[in-house]
Amino acid sequence: MTALLLVTAIAWASAAGGGTSVADLVVVAAVLVLALVRGPIPDLPRPMVVGLAATSVWMLGRAAATHADAESGLRVPVLVAVVTVTSMVTARFTEEERTTLFRGLVTVGGVHASIAVFSAAVHLANGRTWFPPGYRSESLLGSANALGFILVAAAAVTTHPSVVRRPEFACVLLVLLWAGVLLTGSRSAISAGILMAVVLMRRLRRLPVLVAIGAGLAVVVARFAASAHEPRGDVWLEALHGLASHPFLGQGPGPMLFVTPNPADRITTHAHDEILQLGVEYGIVGLVLMSATIALALHQGRRPQELSIAMAAFALLASGLFDFSLRVTAVAILAAAMTTCAFHPAIASRDVPWRA
Repeated sequence: MTALLLVTAIAWASAAGGGTSVADLVVVAAVLVLALVRGPIPDLPRPMVVGLAATSVWMLGRAAATHADAESGLRVPVLVAVVTVTSMVTARFTEEERTTLFRGLVTVGGVHASIAVFSAAVHLANGRTWFPPGYRSESLLGSANALGFILVAAAAVTTHPSVVRRPEFACVLLVLLWAGVLLTGSRSAISAGILMAVVLMRRLRRLPVLVAIGAGLAVVVARFAASAHEPRGDVWLEALHGLASHPFLGQGPGPMLFVTPNPADRITTHAHDEILQLGVEYGIVGLVLMSATIALALHQGRRPQELSIAMAAFALLASGLFDFSLRVTAVAILAAAMTTCAFHPAIASRDVPWRA
C-alpha cells in the first residue's frame, strides 16, 4: 500500500501539469506524509538532519531578507521537504514494494507516451506543421523536456528483469516510450536516452537499439539545424554574472529575468541549469549547504548495483543540468525515489525501520 501511495503522488503530479501549482504540491505532500506515517519513522543520521534543517532555514531566511513573495519563497524549501519525504518513504521499501514503484513508473510513462503519440497523430492528421521546430509533445506535464526525461527513466526501468517479465511486452513498451521521447523533441532527453541505450545494450536486441539510436540522432540533428541560435550558453553566462554580483548570499528566490544579447531569444526566468539557478538565488552558502546534505544522504549508501535503476536516476538528475525540470514536482519525486533505490538496499521486512 505504501508503494501505491507513492505511485499515486507521482501519477497526480505528472497529470496535473507537473504538480507545480501550490494546490497540487499540497496534495502531493499530503499523500507522501500519509505514506510516511504508515510505517516506522526512519532513523535518519543526525548530520543529515542538521544539514536539511540548515538548508531550509537558509532558504527561508534569504526569502525573508529579500522580501520574496510567499510562493517564490516557499516553493523550493517545500520541494526540498517533499523530496526528503520521498527518499525516506522509498528507503523503507521491500523488494516487492520497489517492484510496485518501478511498475508504477512504467505505467505512468506508458500513459504519457500514448498521449504523446495520439496527440501527434491528431496534429499530423490536421495537416499542421511537424517538428522541428513546429511541434513538441508535452502530454499533461506542460514541459516537453520534463516529459522526455521521465520517459527515458521509464524506459530504463522497463529493462529491469523484475518489472516486465515477458520480452515481447517489454519490447512494445520500449518502442512506445522511445516514440514518446522522440516526439518531445528534447535534445537533452534524447541524448540521455541514447546514452542509456548504449549502456544497456547487452540487455536489448542490438538491431532495434541501433535503429532507435539512429532515429534519436536524426531528431537531435534536425532540431539543431532548425534552431538559428542556441540561447542556453548566453543564459548560463548571464546567470554567472548574476552569481558574481551576489556570490555568497545570492539574490534571493524572487522573480528574475535572464536576458540574452540576441533579441530573437525568449526572455526566461530560469537559468536552465539548476546548479546555477540555486547559486543565483541562494549563493555559494546555499549551494554548499545543499551539496553537503546530499553528500551526507548518499554517504551511508552503497555503490549502485542495479544498472537500469542507476540509469533512470542519472537521467532524472541530469534533467536539471539543461532545464528547470528538477523544479517540476513529478520529476523531483521520481529523481528522489530512483536515486534512493539505486544507492540504498531494500529492507528485509516491512517492519524494519530504515537506518541510513
